[in-house]
Amino acid sequence: MRGSSSEATGGQLLQRDKRQRQDTQDVYELLRNERRRYALHALSVADGPVSVGDLADRVAAWEHDTTVEQITERERHRVYTSLQQVHLPRLDEADLVRFDEDQGVVDPSPGIETYDVYLDVVGAEEISWSGYYLGLSLVTLAVFVLVSLELYPFTLLPVEAWVAGVVVGFLGSAVIHVWSVRRTTGGFARLRADGDAG
Repeated sequence: MRGSSSEATGGQLLQRDKRQRQDTQDVYELLRNERRRYALHALSVADGPVSVGDLADRVAAWEHDTTVEQITERERHRVYTSLQQVHLPRLDEADLVRFDEDQGVVDPSPGIETYDVYLDVVGAEEISWSGYYLGLSLVTLAVFVLVSLELYPFTLLPVEAWVAGVVVGFLGSAVIHVWSVRRTTGGFARLRADGDAG
């Protein structure tokens, strides 16, 4: 009796583990496309429904590392078409957005918040913030090890100076990170406000 109970529990754990692996694979498959990542990121900071046109403007601007005002009609049209025909229906099917094709409106669903951890939006030549902070932490660790070993030239400055340098490095990085996020999300908020006013 006890054996069959433990077998059932083991089987349930295997099934749950298999589902979690499948869910993770689905996430990576869905987010493998940069345009979908950009669209999800834009929608995750939106306060409500967004027109496909506004979303296409923001995504096209990010893809071309420029402002909404500077994207060309061709760039905008290419993004608009692929969002409407391919990406938004797929995100709707995954229950991350509610896409009303007739109205040309997309609304983020509550499920989109579970994907935030995967949405570190960076350009092709950029490093993600998580990678940046990992690198900064490793450099800091290496500096402190070298200071503690009293190796030259790390003995030229007192320990307090090294600590101050690390604090300034992290503080400066945090300020730039906050500015970068506000620029990204704020640009979309301004775009929505302009669209609502028009």
